[in-house]
Amino acid sequence: MKYSALFLFLLLFTVSAFAQLSFQSGEQYLKGMVIKKVVITHDDRTAWAITALGQVYFKPANETDFALYTPTIGEVVDDLSGFGASEMYFSIKPKKLIRIKNNVKEEITLSDPEIKEIRNIAVGLEGSKYIGPNYNDDIYRKDWLAIATDKYLYTIVRGETVSSRLDIFRQPNFDIRDYTIVRNGIKSVEFKAAFSSSGRCQDWESKYSVIRHINGTTYGSVIPDKGKYSDINCTLFDFQSPYSSDYALDLWGTDQALYLKFFGKCGEGDLVRTLINGKVNSLDVLFCMSSYKRETFAVAATDNGFYYTPDKIYLPDDPIADLDRIKFIPYDPLKGIKVNNFSTEYVDFKPSTEETGFQPPLYCEKVVWLATDEGVKKLYVMYDGEEFEEKLHTDVYYDKAPSAIVEGKLSFDLCASSTLEINTRIAPYLSGPLLIQWYKNGVEIPEWVGKVAVSLKEAGDYEATFTALCEGIKRRSEIYSLQFGELPEAPLQFPATMNICAGQTQILNTINNSDYTYRWFKDNILIDNASTFNYTVNEAGKYRVETSNCIGTFVSSPEVQVNVLTLPKPIILGNKADFCIGDTPELKVNNVNGNRVKWFLEGMEQTIFQDQETIKVTTEGSYRAVLINANDCEVSSDIYKLILHAKPIISITKTPDRLLCFGERTTLSVPQVAGYTYVWSDGNTGSSTVATSSGAYSVTVTNSNGCSSTSLPVSVTVSPLIVLSSPSESKLCTYTGETVTLNADPGYQYYSWNGIRTSDNTFKVTAPGNYQLQIQDVLGCTANTTFKVIPWCISMEIVNAFSPNGDGKNDVWRVVGLESDPTAIVLIYNRFGTLLYQTKGTNAQWDGRVKGLDAPGGIYYYVITSRQTTKPLKGSVTLVR
Repeated sequence: MKYSALFLFLLLFTVSAFAQLSFQSGEQYLKGMVIKKVVITHDDRTAWAITALGQVYFKPANETDFALYTPTIGEVVDDLSGFGASEMYFSIKPKKLIRIKNNVKEEITLSDPEIKEIRNIAVGLEGSKYIGPNYNDDIYRKDWLAIATDKYLYTIVRGETVSSRLDIFRQPNFDIRDYTIVRNGIKSVEFKAAFSSSGRCQDWESKYSVIRHINGTTYGSVIPDKGKYSDINCTLFDFQSPYSSDYALDLWGTDQALYLKFFGKCGEGDLVRTLINGKVNSLDVLFCMSSYKRETFAVAATDNGFYYTPDKIYLPDDPIADLDRIKFIPYDPLKGIKVNNFSTEYVDFKPSTEETGFQPPLYCEKVVWLATDEGVKKLYVMYDGEEFEEKLHTDVYYDKAPSAIVEGKLSFDLCASSTLEINTRIAPYLSGPLLIQWYKNGVEIPEWVGKVAVSLKEAGDYEATFTALCEGIKRRSEIYSLQFGELPEAPLQFPATMNICAGQTQILNTINNSDYTYRWFKDNILIDNASTFNYTVNEAGKYRVETSNCIGTFVSSPEVQVNVLTLPKPIILGNKADFCIGDTPELKVNNVNGNRVKWFLEGMEQTIFQDQETIKVTTEGSYRAVLINANDCEVSSDIYKLILHAKPIISITKTPDRLLCFGERTTLSVPQVAGYTYVWSDGNTGSSTVATSSGAYSVTVTNSNGCSSTSLPVSVTVSPLIVLSSPSESKLCTYTGETVTLNADPGYQYYSWNGIRTSDNTFKVTAPGNYQLQIQDVLGCTANTTFKVIPWCISMEIVNAFSPNGDGKNDVWRVVGLESDPTAIVLIYNRFGTLLYQTKGTNAQWDGRVKGLDAPGGIYYYVITSRQTTKPLKGSVTLVR
C-alpha cells in the first residue's frame, strides 16, 4: 500500500501549562425525537437533522428553530450530506441517491449497476482549503461527495451529476471493496473498506483497513476488528504530531469501547483502552487557538453520553502524545443519554494572503450540535486561557542582539541612524483571525495593526499584543527598549600598503577603548575570534577593523593591503650524485634573483663562503644555504647531507699462481660484493677473469655509491708453443736382428720414450712399431711426437723341412721377409693338390696341423703371393714326424 507524505502544520510557539476544555449547555431542539444524525453545512451554517423515522429537518443560521424539509417528504432518508441549502444530497435505502440543488430535486444513478447498497455519504471539502488554479484538475483538490457502497467508493464532483469510482490510493489495480464512512466533516473524511493487505500491521487479524483522506493526502492503516476489537463504528486519525506520521493518533470506537494507538505501532501492547465503555458512535477533534497555537482535544458520542478530553492531547514539552495520559470524561448533564452523532459549528477565517497551495484551516469552533435520542442539543465550547495569557510571546526574531535585560526589558544600545528589525514569526495568513497590535511607550501605533514584522528606528519602549479573535484570549510580547548613541572611531595607524616577509607577522591596531566592540576582516570576510583592538597578520590580504559602541552598527577603518614577500625556496645541488673520499665536492644553490647568500655547516655559518652561489668543500656534514633579498627577507634551503663514501679495497687472487705453458690458463678474481661493478683490463666485467696469454692484468671496482678503485697489476707469463721436428719413417728387419736409433730434437731437459724418461735425445729400437716421445723443457712444458718404425727385409728365407714334435726345435715352418707386406698370402697343399692351410699377413708360419689335427709326415707344397715378388713363389717342404 502506498502512503503519501504527511502534511504537518508546524507551530512555532510554546506554552508550559495545560489549556482546559469544558462545555456549557445551550438550546434544545426537536425535543422527544430520536435524532439519528445532525450536520452543519459548510457554505451557510445550516443545521440539518435526520430522525430515526427518516424525516429531515433543517434550521438556517438566521432562524430560531428547525422546520421539516419539504423536498424529502415521502422519502425515508437514511443519510444526508451537502455543501449548503443550495446543494444537498440524501441517500435512501437500499441505493437511491437524491440531489436537491437550488430547489430542484433529481435522482442520481450510480455508474455501476452491480451496487446493492449505499452505506452512507459525506462531502469532502478540499477545494475550500486550496488557493490557485494549479489545483483545479485533481479530484483531491476539489469539493466532492463521497458515496460508500457495498462494492466501491464513488465520488461526484461538486456541481456535476456523473459519479465515478475513486481509486483512493491512485492505484487502480487495488481492488478495495465494502466501504463505510466512519468519520466526516470539514477536517477529514475516513473510510472503512475491505482491504486487509496493508503495509502496516499485517500480522493483525483484520478484515478491514481504514483509509483517511485529509487535506489532499491519503493514509491507510489496519485496525484490528476481530474479537474484542470488532464492530468498528467510527475512527479518528489525528496527525498533529510534528515528528512523523508514525506518532499520529489512531482512535476507533467499537460496540464495546474506545481504543487508541499510534499510527505506526502494531503490537498488542501498543493498544490503549480508554475509560469509555460501551458503544462509541462518532469521534472527532476540536481545535482551539488555531490562530496562534493550535490546541487539540478529542470528543466522542456514545450510547452512554457525550465524552471529551479536558486536557489537550499534545503537551509543549512532549510533541508525541502520551497514550496513557489521554483521558476521556463524560459531560455530566448528558450522562446516560444516547448520543448518536455530533457536528461542530465554526467560523472559518479566510487566509489574508494570496499565496497558492494549501492553507491550514483556521477554525473557530464554538458550538457542538448533538444528535441524541431526546432531540438536538447544543453545547458551547469553553476554553480556559488564563495560564496561556500569563506567558509572554518570546519566539521573536530581531536582527541585533540585545545588550542587556534591564527590569525585564530587552535593552538594545543602538548606534545613531541604525534600525532594529523585529519579526514576530507569526505566519502571514494568521493576520485575519489573530489581531496584532503594536505599542510605543504604552501608546498604540495604529498604522502597525496586523503587522507581523516592524522596523524600529526611534528610542523608546516597544511591545506587541496578539489577540485570538475566536477565543478572545490575548498574549503580549516582551518589551524592546531602544537607546541610540554616537558612532565610534576606527582608524588604522598604518600606510595603505605594507610588506612583510613570509613567516613573519605584523600587528595591526586601532583605538583601544574598553567600551568598543571590535571585529576584524580579511578580504571583507569576518575573521573568527578576532575581537580585540589589535590583530596579528601573517597572510597577504586586505585588512580592516570595524568598531562599535552600540548594537548592530559598526564603523569601518580604511583597508590596509598587506603583501607577503615570498622568496622561492633555494635548492642545493651537488656536481654529482655521490661523493667519495678524496673528492672535492662542488655545492651550488639556485639564486636567480642575485640575493645575498649565507652558507651553514652543522648549523654554523661558514663565512668563508659568504655570497658564493657555488662552493667547494672537503668536509662532509649537513649543509644549508640561506638567501636574503633587499628587504632582508630570508628563505632557507632544506638540509643537504654531504657524505664522502669510502672506496673499495682490492686484492687480486691468481689461481694457479705460476708460470703457464702454452694453452694453460689462470683465473684472476676479487671478492664479489652485491651492488659492486667490475671492469678488468681485458674487458671482462665480472668479479673474475681468465688469463690465457702473458701480460699485466688489473681490475677497477666501483661500489654502490659510485666510488672506484683500480688494483695493482698482476703479471701472467705463458710459455711459447713447443714445435718438434717431424720424424721420418724408419725400417727394420727383425729376421736379420737389425736395430734402429731414433733421434729427437736436442736441447730439452727430459725425453720420455714410450714412458721411459731419460735425458738422452736418442733411443734404439729392435722391433718395428710406433714409438711415443714426450719432451719437457726447463719450464716443465711438454710436447709430444711419434716415431714410426716399419718392418722391412730385403729378401725372403724359406726353410724346406720342420719337425713339429714339441721339442722346441724347428717346431714351426716360417717364411721370413714378409714383415713389410701385410697383404702376403701363404697356401699349403698335399700331393694331391688339396689346400690344407692358408695364412695372410707379415707373420707367415704353419705348425703342421690341419683343422686341429696333426698332419702326417711327408712332402707338402706351398704357394706364396707377395708384393715383394713379381710372381708367386712355389716350392715344397718336408714335414718330419
